[in-house]
Amino acid sequence: MERYNARWLQEPFDGHDFEGPARLAAEVDIPVIGGEPGKSIHQFLAILTHKTYDALQPDTRVCGGILNARKISILAEAFHVHFVQHGTNGLSLAGYIQAGCAMPNCHYLEMIGQPSLPEEQWSPASRILRAPHVFEIEDGCATLPDQPGLGLDVDQEAIEKDRVRA
Repeated sequence: MERYNARWLQEPFDGHDFEGPARLAAEVDIPVIGGEPGKSIHQFLAILTHKTYDALQPDTRVCGGILNARKISILAEAFHVHFVQHGTNGLSLAGYIQAGCAMPNCHYLEMIGQPSLPEEQWSPASRILRAPHVFEIEDGCATLPDQPGLGLDVDQEAIEKDRVRA
C-alpha cells in the first residue's frame, strides 16, 4: 500500500484488537486509523493508552453523538493523536462539518456513498430545502456554511406539505 501512496489504512484488524494495529503502525509509514466500533470514551482511552492507532476514527452515531465525538477528539488531542470523523452521507454531513470545525485535531471528514457525488446523496432531501446547493465542495474540501445553525435553510411549508397525519 505504501507503494501506491495510500493515505491511510483503516481498521486493518478486528476493532477490539489493540495490539495488532499498534505493531503495524510501528512498521509502516502509512497512518493506521480506527475506532469505528468504539462506543464509549473509556474504550477510546484504552485505544490511546495502547497507542493502537495513529489517528482515531469513531463513528459519531455509534460513540454517543456529536458531544461524545467532541470529547473523544479532546482526549485524542491530549495524546497528540489526530481525529477523523467516520464517514457519513446525505444531510447528516451538515452536523459533521460543524462538529469537525470544533475539533482542532480533526483534519479530515470521511464522506461515504461512492460512486455517487455528495450532491447526489442529499438531492432527495433537497425538496425541503430552499437552497439548491447545500455545501460547496471544491478540491475535496467542504466550505463551512455561513447560515445559522447547521447551514440548512429548511422550507417549513414543504415539510408541512409532505407531513403524514395519523
